[in-house]
Amino acid sequence: MRTTIIIIIIICLILTAGAELFAQDAENVELVGSIYHNWGAACAVAVSGDLAYVATGGSGLAIVDISDPENPVEIGYCDTPGYAWGVAVSGDLAFVADEEAGLRVVDVSNPEEPEEVGYCDMP
Repeated sequence: MRTTIIIIIIICLILTAGAELFAQDAENVELVGSIYHNWGAACAVAVSGDLAYVATGGSGLAIVDISDPENPVEIGYCDTPGYAWGVAVSGDLAFVADEEAGLRVVDVSNPEEPEEVGYCDMP
C-alpha cells in the first residue's frame, strides 16, 4: 500500500513538472471566426475534418463547415427530442447525449441532411 502511494506521488510530481510542456499559450489566443445562429446553446463540439458537430441544447445537433475558419457556415441540422448536452463523432455517425431522451445516433454521411437512425434510452 505504501509503495502504491509513493508511486502515485512520484507520477503526480512528474506530471506537474512537465505541465508546461503540454500547456497551451493562453496569452496568445485570438478569435479567428464565429457563427451566430438561433441555437438554444452551444453545449459541446466535436470536430472531424472540416466539420464541427455542435450539441446545441434544446435545438439538437448542428453541423458547421469550418473549412474556412474565418467564415464558419451551418450546413446541416438534426432536431433531437431532448436537450443536446454532448456529442461525439465516429465515421459517419454522431452520438448525441440528449439528456432525458437518452443517447441519439445520427447518420451524418450526408452532413447537409443528417438523420437520426437510432437511440438508446438511458435511465
